[in-house]
Amino acid sequence: MKSDLVILYPLMYEDSAHSPEGLGCKSNAYIEVMDYILRNEVSDNISSCIERRFLGRHRFRFYKDFPELHSELLAEVFGEVYLALETRTNLCVCEIIFNFRHSGRLSYYLDAVSKDDVNILDPQMGELNMRDYLRMQGLEAVDLPKCCSFLSETPSDRELAYLVAAEFYDHDDEAFIESSEIDRILNADMSQYDFLKCYASPRSVVHIMRLFQSQFSERIYYEGLSIFIAELMMLNIAAIDRTNIRVKKVLISGAEPSFEIVKDINLEYAQTITLWNINIFKSFTAQTAAQKYYAAFEIEKLIEDYNRNQEVMEHIMDVKEFIHERTQDRILNIAAFVLTVIELCQFIFSIALSVINHENSSAEYIVGFSMFGGITAALIVITILRTRKKP
Repeated sequence: MKSDLVILYPLMYEDSAHSPEGLGCKSNAYIEVMDYILRNEVSDNISSCIERRFLGRHRFRFYKDFPELHSELLAEVFGEVYLALETRTNLCVCEIIFNFRHSGRLSYYLDAVSKDDVNILDPQMGELNMRDYLRMQGLEAVDLPKCCSFLSETPSDRELAYLVAAEFYDHDDEAFIESSEIDRILNADMSQYDFLKCYASPRSVVHIMRLFQSQFSERIYYEGLSIFIAELMMLNIAAIDRTNIRVKKVLISGAEPSFEIVKDINLEYAQTITLWNINIFKSFTAQTAAQKYYAAFEIEKLIEDYNRNQEVMEHIMDVKEFIHERTQDRILNIAAFVLTVIELCQFIFSIALSVINHENSSAEYIVGFSMFGGITAALIVITILRTRKKP
């Protein structure tokens, strides 16, 4: 059984002198085919904003962890590394593409991917975890990688369960996966075309191809749309995770989120909205496939996490605004109290002067005028004090 494996990392990057937009070369056979698929399947406002880079052919190492707390090298294989850059949003997907003549170890590779244990051999830096290698290119992985595999033949039901779960399969094991959730997935073919079957979990998408040409340059015409839909889902994941990372960073820092910080985070997130619209696909079948990938990758759960974080930040801002308003009210009340006392003193002083300057004035007039002024001032002071006590 032959197979193609695509490992996808959701990434973000910052505008800087080390921007990945200057990395690699912009054209080769794979990029040309993917650009062709993009132009034909997706609206122009998206296809014009996705740029691809080829970062070369590299050696990769995959290990198997054993219960005895040691790792064993399973394979050292060559893979091609690509970037799909969404230039408006500074989001990116890294793809590593492997072509296997024999797929007996495919579950080993998927198991390593699900554990984020993919190592690249760089001529200058030596052996590195793929995350560290990407970070050195100015790219930050914001979530775990996912797999898309394309098989030339249908595996056994037992092996297929492990491929969908992205777990290590050994037919000599004495215990095997028995999961109602995996059974549900294997009974829900996501494919929209007759030349493949497709099964997807949150970690792995397995395609069983009826058409599997001898050359990858030919197969990519049939595999490319599925790869691009997976890319788009990874860009969605990168957008949500980047926002969640920024919000959590503000909350964990203990600093009170300012209006400017919240505005910047929300504006950055709003720039990614076009990635969420399945209507960017021109065909109904592609739209349907994208909806199924969206559900399989459980992107809705990430949005729920985002909404919870936003509610916490907004609650903090509401409390901050409430405290600010109370402080302002107290300042105004104190100022009003001081002004009232001053006015009262001036009033009493004027009464005293009136008595001195007008000895023949009516006693009743002076007493009445004094009582009226005193009562008025007292009522003002009482009103202010009652206002200050209100929450």
